Amino acid sequence: MFSLAGLVSAPDGGFLSDGLALFTGQELSLREAEVGQATRQPKAALRLAHWLVEHGRLTQPQTVTGPDGDVLRLTPSPDHRLVNVEKS
Repeated sequence: MFSLAGLVSAPDGGFLSDGLALFTGQELSLREAEVGQATRQPKAALRLAHWLVEHGRLTQPQTVTGPDGDVLRLTPSPDHRLVNVEKS
């Protein structure tokens, strides 16, 4: 999976997945202000990408534990093409 999906920098300092939609139909969005310092974001994004591939397309908000023990809320966008991540 990771050879086909990656992370790109977002204008707000966060990250967007690139290619995750091939597996789940959705991309992942982590904003710096929501998830924390940029050095933690790629680790969180990797864990969440794994979670999404294992659990499938997200249709309802869900909470998960991030790699540093933070509770993260995953929320699908209105068109369900993006999963937004924020601290819960």
